[in-house]
Amino acid sequence: MQVDMWADVVCSWCGIANRRVKQAIAAFEHADQVTLVHHSFRLLDSAEEGTSLSFGEYFATLGMTQAQMRQAAGQVERVAASDGIDEYHVSDNTIGNTTLAHEFLAFASEHGDHNAAWDLMLESHFAVRAPLWSIADLTAFAAPLGLDPVAARTALEARTYRDRVVAEHQQLVSFGANGVPFLVIDNKYAVAGAQPVSVITAALERAWNEGVQA
Repeated sequence: MQVDMWADVVCSWCGIANRRVKQAIAAFEHADQVTLVHHSFRLLDSAEEGTSLSFGEYFATLGMTQAQMRQAAGQVERVAASDGIDEYHVSDNTIGNTTLAHEFLAFASEHGDHNAAWDLMLESHFAVRAPLWSIADLTAFAAPLGLDPVAARTALEARTYRDRVVAEHQQLVSFGANGVPFLVIDNKYAVAGAQPVSVITAALERAWNEGVQA
């Protein structure tokens, strides 16, 4: 059974959802028969590449005040803390067009461990506010994943995986969704948002039982 998860690496709820999905799968009776596959979605796909905004600056572009930003960011940070995530920076973090970051993830998926690459980038961005905006920023993730930094740089400079990233983004849009995190379980059940582990587990069980009966 496959769990497809669309996410953006600067989506504050996606970091929480990624952890919850893994916990739900680990607790599932048939966990050894479940594959988690991440897909790219870019919240700010029309923004200029190679630049970023502070979270406060981004909220200002939406017409929201700093107080509203702090309230929204604080809610996410409190949820992360309640989930046992010790360091999770939202209000003092950055956001921007992540197309190039997703191209690196596509490179890493093809040449190494798909889920390890997603985990590392999500955790690095929210735990230590690692920048994701330049080729140099992204090739720094290669060595920890056991990948060749030179090959990664070559792929990013050539935009080898750009079409793949855009196609994954458009696939979710074609489903009628316009935000992430978003799960599709066994091509049957959609789970939108960073739902509790119990909700994800229930969806796994329902999809599994229906698959067995079929």
